[in-house]
Amino acid sequence: MNIESLKLLNSKEVFEMLPDEKVVKGSLKSIKSALNGEGVFKDATLSEEVIEDACSLSGVPFRFFNKCDVQLKSQIMDKFFKPETTVNFVISNNIVKFLSVSQYVPFRDIFSIFAERVKPIGIQYPSIDDPHILNFITNENKSATRVKNDVTHIGVTLKMSPSITHGSLIETGPFLLRLICTNGMLEQEDRLERWNSRDFNRGEIESGIERSLVTSKRILDQFLETEKQELKDPTFVLHKICTEGRVREPIQRKLLNQVPTLGNKPTLYDVLNMVTSYANTLKLGDFRRLQFASGSWVAAEATRCPACKAKL
Repeated sequence: MNIESLKLLNSKEVFEMLPDEKVVKGSLKSIKSALNGEGVFKDATLSEEVIEDACSLSGVPFRFFNKCDVQLKSQIMDKFFKPETTVNFVISNNIVKFLSVSQYVPFRDIFSIFAERVKPIGIQYPSIDDPHILNFITNENKSATRVKNDVTHIGVTLKMSPSITHGSLIETGPFLLRLICTNGMLEQEDRLERWNSRDFNRGEIESGIERSLVTSKRILDQFLETEKQELKDPTFVLHKICTEGRVREPIQRKLLNQVPTLGNKPTLYDVLNMVTSYANTLKLGDFRRLQFASGSWVAAEATRCPACKAKL
């Protein structure tokens, strides 16, 4: 994770960084106007993705279309790009980024719903290469009993991606982020809730945000409990984490060899931190698998009923 992505930004800063998207209604026939820079597309450049999507909707092989000269392309568009096929063109920074046959809700509008509902203490970009993924931080937690710099953030994540059929796909879910982990964020895929802007319903999205907030608080509480849970047999927990996370056997053996370094009366936190520290020394695939295995184990315990252990 790039250190720049760990900086907490306020809602106004993030809003200004988000792409300023303009939605223009038209038809597949409008592609020709866009290619010629006419009408509402006068100052816009057409992305290759839009042409490929238009070809897909029209049944025209994109590779063939791409090799045609200007005159043949014009003839193909006249014949196959039907005016009755209505689409929404999304323009950002004078580029026609993509098109969709369904309603599209700009990312800034979705962001505003999250910012208003979550009221975050800060916002992070977990991936600076993709501005359509954001973490809304609701709590920053520190503890004197943890190792230095082990700061934990919890909150709600927002993912959004364009779809030719659904407009925009919107995802949200709870997350816990230990800044000390080079792997960064933990989230449970099965806890993600998904919507699309074709059937846009603000109330449903706000309810999903609320459920994610509740779950992220549970995950933090479970993580804080690990500092108090003394373990008689730390090897049992290690075996469980490695088995459920499908961690390779050589790595399991090396972890078990480090158990004596935990000293007397190790806590569950001590074991988890040992896993994190060792994972940070591994190659990309192994360290992601190991860190995700330990984090997922904590999150899974946090989302089970304390009495019957059934999934909440």
